[in-house]
Amino acid sequence: MKFPKLKLLPTFIIASGTIFLLLTIIIIQIAEPLLKNNFLEEIGQNTVVFVNRLANTVLVQKNFEDYGSEESQKNFREFRRALVVPNLARLKIWNPEGVIIFSDESRLQGKKFANSFALEALDLSVKNKLINTLELAIETNEYAFDKGIGQVFDMAVPITFGLSRKPIGIVEVFIRTGPLETRIADFRFALATRIFIATTLFFIILTGIIVRASKTIRDQQNELNKYARELEEKVLERTKNLEESHRKENMLKDQFVFIISHELSTPVTAISWNISSLKKSKTLESLSPDAQEMFDNLEKNTMTLWRIIRNIVQIHRGELGKIQISKSEFDIHALAKEIIKNNQAFAQLKKVKLAYEDEGEPLTIKSDPERIKEVLNNLISNAIQFNGQGGKVNVKMNKNDSEIVFNVEDTGIGISEEEKPKVFEKFWRSEDAAKIEGSGLGLFISKFIVETMGGKIWFESKKAIGSTFSFSLPI
Repeated sequence: MKFPKLKLLPTFIIASGTIFLLLTIIIIQIAEPLLKNNFLEEIGQNTVVFVNRLANTVLVQKNFEDYGSEESQKNFREFRRALVVPNLARLKIWNPEGVIIFSDESRLQGKKFANSFALEALDLSVKNKLINTLELAIETNEYAFDKGIGQVFDMAVPITFGLSRKPIGIVEVFIRTGPLETRIADFRFALATRIFIATTLFFIILTGIIVRASKTIRDQQNELNKYARELEEKVLERTKNLEESHRKENMLKDQFVFIISHELSTPVTAISWNISSLKKSKTLESLSPDAQEMFDNLEKNTMTLWRIIRNIVQIHRGELGKIQISKSEFDIHALAKEIIKNNQAFAQLKKVKLAYEDEGEPLTIKSDPERIKEVLNNLISNAIQFNGQGGKVNVKMNKNDSEIVFNVEDTGIGISEEEKPKVFEKFWRSEDAAKIEGSGLGLFISKFIVETMGGKIWFESKKAIGSTFSFSLPI
């Protein structure tokens, strides 16, 4: 295993450069309108103070009332000469009725515009806005003679005399924004320069940090790669050892199963045959009750031992994938009756009633009779084993077009809700069955066989009432 190399420095240079560039653009975009508003506000404040002082010095109230007289026009011209406002493009003096009583554009004098923006200053507040006279000249005649000026800062200043709060006129000035844009451009350049210098210094510092960090990470990567190689070698060695151990374990398991299946099954079969022969004879009738009980226990334990041997062999075959399915046609009712007959002795020994619901007519199917026999034997023997005296075990089956379903019902101890998920696990045994003999392998084997044959197995159970184990097989 090899860890990928991290190219931190090139990635950092590209990413940080992009971030700093975007940051500079964003700061300038935010600062520019704020700066423009600040400059315009500064110009506006200075202009308001200067215009009002100059008006109160050069003009008198009569000039606004008798604006057509020679004296009034003379004073207005004097006011214009004294009005030193940087970048002044147009002057308009209005009376409250919306008439331009003086302008440095003579063609505007005497014209009335009742809805002019300048008249909004009659409420004693200074009005200002950025306008483009070329665009406005298309919309209204008020700007017909101003269209050559272009973009300006339009400011309307109310004029009062003395302590009076009533405006007697309005002075409107157009201030060119070209020089203002130049100031803003200079400021923008200065700001960008400062940001560039600051970010460059910051970038240099960060680059040094990243270079050191990159070296540290590179050294750590080399160590990790070395460790990974060593670990991989150890894993390979351990895997080989485990495979060898597993091979030996399987060999011992095969030997063990061979001993069980051949060395133990033969004497157990002989014992079972002798027990069966003795039961058929009248020899048992001459035995005392205690001896007959001992004989019953011998028969019971022999059956238990035989089931354990059979289960161990089946599990071993299943784990090695040696269970083979051989299908043939046979009468399933006849097979079921044979299985019931073979389990009757065990049922009588446990004093349990074992019955099969026979429909009477032969039912031929194509499947593996030996595997079905193994599963039914497991389910029936469990139903008898975990039943009480006087209990019942009922076996029945149903067939449809695609499958056959087997049911084994009992009136035994049942299974609790907590234990149900574990029922088909290998070696699982219920806590309630601790005193009942068994290996915990029968249901595990049955599930394996049924699923190998393409079927399903399930159960329903209520504690202290009984269980019904069912399995279906395709036909």
